[in-house]
Amino acid sequence: MTTETGQGRRSGVKYVKNDFFYGDTFDSFDQLNTDLCSWVDTVANKRIHVTTKKKPEELYSLVEQSKMKPYLQPEMMFDVNGEKRNVDKTSLISYKSNKYSVPMIYQSSTVMIRQDGSKLIIYKPESSDIIAKHDICEGKGHIIKNTNHYRDHQKKNIKGFLKRIWPYCWNELRAKALLF
Repeated sequence: MTTETGQGRRSGVKYVKNDFFYGDTFDSFDQLNTDLCSWVDTVANKRIHVTTKKKPEELYSLVEQSKMKPYLQPEMMFDVNGEKRNVDKTSLISYKSNKYSVPMIYQSSTVMIRQDGSKLIIYKPESSDIIAKHDICEGKGHIIKNTNHYRDHQKKNIKGFLKRIWPYCWNELRAKALLF
């Protein structure tokens, strides 16, 4: 309940304001940082928390630490061998004056690309998983799309399915009954 209303966060800020900052002045940011780290280690993490009935440092090492994921630093996010590209709202990226499609889930995000011979490889920046491959177009101003990257692909599959099953249905009514 307290996290839904924001009360939990406000009380944490209030605790730091009233216990650490109250009445203190600092000559520099470095002094503030040093004093705050010392206060966290000697006061804040040593107290028994009212709600959890545990010390924050114990709760962190027992529960929270195992659930944390590594922090991605900016230099880790992008492969030095690739180039960063922004995906537009139509799921396209630009490369050498042409546009290439990526799956719709990457709309308005950032991806990495690299050229491998005559292929354009598009991949996730955080994991290097390949999300698309295209033959590189030699011209300019072309849009190279993989229809699997768009929602309409599913509709085309349904139409193809209907065409394949139609000969096995002896009338339209029976075909509709099989499908719906």
